Amino acid sequence: MHAHLVVANARQLRWLHGYTVIEEVKELMDEAVARAPQSADVQAEYAMLVGCTILHRGDREDRIVSAHESAQRAVALRPDLAKSHCAAGFASANLGRLDDSTRSFERAFALDPNNAEIHSFAAQAFFGLGALDTALILAERATTLDSEDIMPPYVAARAARALGYTKRGRLAARM
Repeated sequence: MHAHLVVANARQLRWLHGYTVIEEVKELMDEAVARAPQSADVQAEYAMLVGCTILHRGDREDRIVSAHESAQRAVALRPDLAKSHCAAGFASANLGRLDDSTRSFERAFALDPNNAEIHSFAAQAFFGLGALDTALILAERATTLDSEDIMPPYVAARAARALGYTKRGRLAARM
């Protein structure tokens, strides 16, 4: 099977729950990287998809490092590819590195400013880092760019709630 088909299979599983699914995504992405180790796109997908399992469900330290290394390989292979920098930003967020994550996402946005997926991953990353105002803005932008993606509205709602916004969008009284 072609590496990109393996990635597509892993993408379909990424929002499902359970340890078995996390392991299956990791195994599929390991297979994709083995099939196309010099593909920046596959390296970036590995970092982002494995990163999703880390960010949303928690994971072992070795996978966090593995995702970050894959993202760095993607950037080295294709510094002109926005997805490479997006992966690096997402992986840096999983390591708790706000400054590195911010720089990587800035590069991704400079290369592809209207990419909804980059905005979505950035929103998730900044939410995970506790930068709620930034996460809210990015999630709203991602939703504007792609109304079909379910993750940005979810991140926006969680960030807005954490910031104390009401359903009408006004800041709630904080105690």
